[in-house]
Amino acid sequence: MNSLQLVNLPTAVRFGASEEAREIMIRWEGSQVGALLRLKAESGKMDVILPPELELELELELEQGSPTLHKAINGLVVDIDYYTVAPVERAQWDASAWIPQAIRSVKKEAEAVLSR
Repeated sequence: MNSLQLVNLPTAVRFGASEEAREIMIRWEGSQVGALLRLKAESGKMDVILPPELELELELELEQGSPTLHKAINGLVVDIDYYTVAPVERAQWDASAWIPQAIRSVKKEAEAVLSR
């Protein structure tokens, strides 16, 4: 997330909590539409103990006679909410026309922001 350089803050402990931001939210709003971009860095791990009955011939660690898998996972969650700001009457809104146009706009703008 930090490599995207969306926030121009030097790395330092903030509020006594952490050196690195783990989540960024940016909102744009005009008179007709708005968008909220949320980026969140997440990490986790996966630990799986497989039953010996599987008789796997894989190069796995052995824990108490059972093969195990251990994997660390780091990822970036990208969440974009695109919405109307102006009031819209129910009869005016055509989902089948608006959604494809909104998807094109979100893809184009997300690519522009994330690849700068």
